[in-house]
Amino acid sequence: MDYLRTVFNQLRKVQWARIKVAALDTALCIIAILMIAAIFYGIDMGVNEFAQKIM
Repeated sequence: MDYLRTVFNQLRKVQWARIKVAALDTALCIIAILMIAAIFYGIDMGVNEFAQKIM
């Protein structure tokens, strides 16, 4: 019985570590996408303002 409990605890720890890693990866992906979107949005705004100044 004790053996089963230790195995179960090990599995739970592994699962938790995997979930944490997956959550971290997801968060990093979202942050990267937001940063890229912000950069492109900023370039777009800059181009529009630049075009308006020229005209």
